[in-house]
Amino acid sequence: MEIVQFIFSTWWITFLGGFLFFTFLYFGGAFLGLLLKKKFKLAAISPYRNYSQQVKKEIKISLLSVTVFALEGIPVQWAYTQGYIHISEQASIWALCLQVSILFLWNELHFYLSHYLLHHRWFFKKVHYLHHQSTTPTEFSTYSFHWFEAVLLGSVIYLPMLLYPFHYLALLLLPVMSILLNVLGHWNHDLAAGKSSQHWLGFCHRHSLHHQKVRGNYGFFLQIFDKLFNTNLKNERA
Repeated sequence: MEIVQFIFSTWWITFLGGFLFFTFLYFGGAFLGLLLKKKFKLAAISPYRNYSQQVKKEIKISLLSVTVFALEGIPVQWAYTQGYIHISEQASIWALCLQVSILFLWNELHFYLSHYLLHHRWFFKKVHYLHHQSTTPTEFSTYSFHWFEAVLLGSVIYLPMLLYPFHYLALLLLPVMSILLNVLGHWNHDLAAGKSSQHWLGFCHRHSLHHQKVRGNYGFFLQIFDKLFNTNLKNERA
């Protein structure tokens, strides 16, 4: 718990720690994706239609998103020092697994609702269009979005922390899970090649299809919300 207290001791330590953490996640996730593609020689989902200097621009925009994520840690630091939120340091393995599962499900719902909002005509034109410039996404597309979108997606942690004292490992695992799924959803390679897009690993194809078709498939790993609100794309393969 001394580490938690140190990270939240001052706003600038919280900001610096967040910036380094998310920078590591971003580049670590991207390079891990590149290594996996090279090692397993996975099939591409669609032909590459990258625009000029796409990866360079994605990295530049993503570093701005990383900065926004780090800034969003400052309100958490303030709430922690004022006693409005609490972070647990003790939990059984089962309690930790339950907390991670709850945060994962909340992240899926939060992403779906945020993503659906971002596809409203005004938000898409002013904000979300930037992410969709990557018609064929890459491993470096994961954080490549408008600063407002970064604020919206980064706010996922606020409500859970206000409602319950989650263990610090569960809180750390949330962005780790998120970046891994985002890399796999944007790397344009299929983990379920030859299988239906409804396969549990079909999220890679479903999100790539979303980048091509723009409308529909607003969820990420889970299909439940797209099915519930009838926003899933029916196409099996692009």
